Amino acid sequence: MKSFEKLDAWKVCHALVLATWKATKPILDTERELAHRLRYVTLRAAGRLAFASAVGGSPMFMTAVIRADGYIAEAGYVLDLLRVMGTVPDPTWQELDGLRGRASFYVTKLLHDSYALPDDLRSPLDDLDMFDWDEPEDWQK
Repeated sequence: MKSFEKLDAWKVCHALVLATWKATKPILDTERELAHRLRYVTLRAAGRLAFASAVGGSPMFMTAVIRADGYIAEAGYVLDLLRVMGTVPDPTWQELDGLRGRASFYVTKLLHDSYALPDDLRSPLDDLDMFDWDEPEDWQK
């Protein structure tokens, strides 16, 4: 088993790729560019995660995972567009959007888990809570 095959995020993205290819086959003649775009972005998301697993804990890992997240977001937009245009039936859209949502969850979880740095590598600024500061009492004067 390759290392990327162990990632939950990749597993869901791979399932999304397979479902997308199957679902877009009937619309290739009518909405060729959108079907190809949806295929491309789902494939790229899974591909970026495979690449990320190959580079390990380097900064390139985070970059690849962030790009995968962007591709998944773009897939959501294309899916919504195809649904609004009436090109993709609702049951198909629900299946693909459900997989896309799961992929987004697992990629976000991977990002969050990867961001947890050992204490000796953390910046003191990481511990600041930007939204819970007390305002000075005389700020309104």
